[in-house]
Amino acid sequence: MSVFLWAVVIGVLINAAFAAIFWYRISASKCESLPEDQQNAATVILSVRGIDPRLEPAVAALLKQNFGKYSVLVVVDSRTDPAWARLQEIKARLDFEGRMKIVPLEHPRATCSLKCSALIQATEMLPSSTRWVAFVDADVVTHENWLADLLGPLTDARVAVVTGSQWYEPPNPISNGALLRSIWNAGALVPTVLLKHPWAGTMAVRYEDLVISSLIDDWRTSIVDDGPVAKFADQMGGKIVVNPALLMVNRDDCSWPHAMQWIARMLTWSKIYEPTFPLTVLHALISVLLAVGIDFCLIWAILTMDFTMILAAAGALVTAAGLSVLGYALVRNAVSTSLQKRNLQALSPLPIDVMGKIALLMGPVQLCYLAGCVKAISARIVKWRGVEYRILGKKVSMIEYLPWTPEEPSKRGRSI
Repeated sequence: MSVFLWAVVIGVLINAAFAAIFWYRISASKCESLPEDQQNAATVILSVRGIDPRLEPAVAALLKQNFGKYSVLVVVDSRTDPAWARLQEIKARLDFEGRMKIVPLEHPRATCSLKCSALIQATEMLPSSTRWVAFVDADVVTHENWLADLLGPLTDARVAVVTGSQWYEPPNPISNGALLRSIWNAGALVPTVLLKHPWAGTMAVRYEDLVISSLIDDWRTSIVDDGPVAKFADQMGGKIVVNPALLMVNRDDCSWPHAMQWIARMLTWSKIYEPTFPLTVLHALISVLLAVGIDFCLIWAILTMDFTMILAAAGALVTAAGLSVLGYALVRNAVSTSLQKRNLQALSPLPIDVMGKIALLMGPVQLCYLAGCVKAISARIVKWRGVEYRILGKKVSMIEYLPWTPEEPSKRGRSI
């Protein structure tokens, strides 16, 4: 039993070590923005379905980029979508330079997700004079140098894709759903960045590469937009750069069920597109076995009145919880460092009571992690923003198109 307890501590220590590597990479990295003489002919593409809690600040930030010549092309799911009227109002009030064009999604394809349909339509609308194409999600509030930071690495011919990643900062520490999502995402963020997995929530490519590649065709049968991007980079003979200045912070709230569904959906995308998914499942299984095993050891020691083992199991449990919280804090600190490098406000220090709550949630997070893997493996139908899709290997079929239904007042301010 003592060997198992050592295995638990070593396993958690390894996770904390990777978090430390992540922290070092972000802290030591440098970012070069796109030179002013090349800040032209750029288009930012945004697809919208429903009103995300921070849609207005997200759009307002896109219209205030510290960048030479650029435009913003927004594809809204339909004219009946409540976001259509909201975006028109935002444009009339904030688009002083006439940068933003808003169009409805004309042809929702049955062979891909609505988001991919929107991106296909948007890219086909771009003029041939376009040089840079940036993609952003409606829940991403950018900083004023976001576009220049995003496009900077593309001046290197060896770079095919520039991307960022996302941190979820609970707006309310008593929100168990938001904290659950944040803890799981903190663990997922480390391999995502270290393995350079693309995230289309903040991503950029060269227009000429987009045109000659198969990426647009791949989107026609894809459930997610960033799924085929690694293939695109290989096709272009270039690398994917994860820009440390582009760790974007999401401060939306969410419920516990939403967080669980979100985790399962992220893992489903991983199953479809990432060759490392079997390792993800193995990691989830080992994590749960260690978490359950250490609890069993402590209970068994108490029942048998083995005081030496009680002390050993309790010590291992406290050490494992402490190392897990340390790993979370290191990743969060790296995000905070990234914010400070952009002259943005750092994340507030974690209060002791929140750190304690994070420690208590580590076990449930591991169970949700494994449950999400099981659901991803068995997934045949996925529901995403009110629409169901049938998964067919790496292809997808939309079961039925439904326009967006406005949220209930009680759910406003939460992720959709």
